[in-house]
Amino acid sequence: MRLLLFSLTCLLFSSCSSFFLKNGLKEYEPTITSQASYRAANQYQRDLLYLDALCVNTFPLIEEVFPAARRQKVVDSLLVVLADPAMTEFEFAVTTRYYLGNFENQHTWMRGGTAYGLFPFILHPYGGRYYLANLQANFPLDLIGSEVTSLAGLSMAQVEKRVFPYFSAENATSRRRQFGSYVCRPSILAFMGLIAEGDSLEIGFADGRSVTLPAVNSDEDINFRDIEYPKPVITEYRDHNYDLTLHPEQDLGYLQFNKCYDLVDARATIPDYVRPFVVPLARVYLNRMARKEKEFKNAPGGFEIDYSRPVFRDYLETSMAELTASGAKNLVIDLRNNGGGSLLLCLQLLYHLTDRDDLKGFDEFLYLSEAFRQTDKKEYRRFVKNYAEVNGAPPEMNKLYSRETTRKDQDLFSEMKDVDSPYFIPSDRTVFDGKVMVLVGPGTGSAAALFTTLLQDNEIATVIGTTVGNNPTGATGLRPYSLPESGFTGSVASEYFVRPAPEKGRFFEPDFWMENSLEDLSAGRDAVFEKALELLHAAEVD
Repeated sequence: MRLLLFSLTCLLFSSCSSFFLKNGLKEYEPTITSQASYRAANQYQRDLLYLDALCVNTFPLIEEVFPAARRQKVVDSLLVVLADPAMTEFEFAVTTRYYLGNFENQHTWMRGGTAYGLFPFILHPYGGRYYLANLQANFPLDLIGSEVTSLAGLSMAQVEKRVFPYFSAENATSRRRQFGSYVCRPSILAFMGLIAEGDSLEIGFADGRSVTLPAVNSDEDINFRDIEYPKPVITEYRDHNYDLTLHPEQDLGYLQFNKCYDLVDARATIPDYVRPFVVPLARVYLNRMARKEKEFKNAPGGFEIDYSRPVFRDYLETSMAELTASGAKNLVIDLRNNGGGSLLLCLQLLYHLTDRDDLKGFDEFLYLSEAFRQTDKKEYRRFVKNYAEVNGAPPEMNKLYSRETTRKDQDLFSEMKDVDSPYFIPSDRTVFDGKVMVLVGPGTGSAAALFTTLLQDNEIATVIGTTVGNNPTGATGLRPYSLPESGFTGSVASEYFVRPAPEKGRFFEPDFWMENSLEDLSAGRDAVFEKALELLHAAEVD
């Protein structure tokens, strides 16, 4: 037994993330895998069938988003495509992303399949259009900054129509954020039929000019223009999950909140994603990283922790005390680079922003399915037991249920107030009582996007920027998976949230829409942050 434990521990240390995903994830086993049609399919077809069964048994209200008739038509057509014996792993990945794109959901995605080749140009989306941010050095310098109006002879609207269906995104702003990383790849454009295999790409501009870029297939041949945009003084990106700086000249604190991860949350949530036998090994690995801060800063393995400041609640109390002692009346929270993580960390921050006891949280729903029963056995049994106690009968399968039907405590800060909770924060915490501004963009996703909605709907902060990556009402949450044949990994949304103020709609709109143009970036100006300063100063005058 000791020898086995030692072997598994060595494997975990050498390749933690790979080990988790291939051996440790709680996996759903659909009945389709025992059917003759599944066994007769090739490896890529089996992976698609598995993924479809997983989504049907996991994604809440699937009929409203991807109705059965249309879904079956898409699956049947893709099975024909995947029957090609010359199908490559990359082509399988693109094909499967088309299937997932139909869910229009940030949390329903797949990772895997490397694109090859590059058209050396970079686009900057702004105001629903695209501008050339950089280009291969042997092309005219004055093209940079120009609006791009066509690719491969098609208008940008036509290209968007062809490419957008492959994105796991919930709105056009989020899709435009991903657009540039797709259309610069020859292999992707060729597979979508936008260019011939190995062809060059024609780029058209608003002033009537055009250039034709040949594909580049090695890093040595990439030669972008040497353009260095000046960094904004206050909002320059910092390599920390969370970082608060004080700016007396502006009478404010600036909190750059880049990731909703910390050591406490990582330890608490390990059992949610991996099988019981892996939990002790994962905890050993996590503790080892914590002891070797420099070596393992943001190490792979799913633990995106800043080991220079590993516990968020400790950093929060110290930082908020410093902010209050400085006398600053304003706080700007920057979430533009925050792709998400734990919503509980966001609630810890919210707990330091208000002492109100009338805050409204999301109406949360879970989908009671076979996938839920298999992968969250303890939570499934708890829910069924509590539901039966409250309602006098067990819940039905394949239905959406409000968590309120079994919860006894509806306090948004219940985890912060519970002394036995890993997220506990003493009631005598420092509470900031000034004005709060929040900066967001399409890179604000998942928990950070939900946090933004909580702040807006409870009127705690003014939100500046664009829409965010995760709609405030809709399917959300993570149910990790790995495909049985390719080993590609991803997640399917498994819960459903309704925003605290549902009358505001299912899509998020900031209080003030503001984006940084290419001209702003070139000048080292952060127009979104400047808008926050403008509003704060106007409030001071009033």
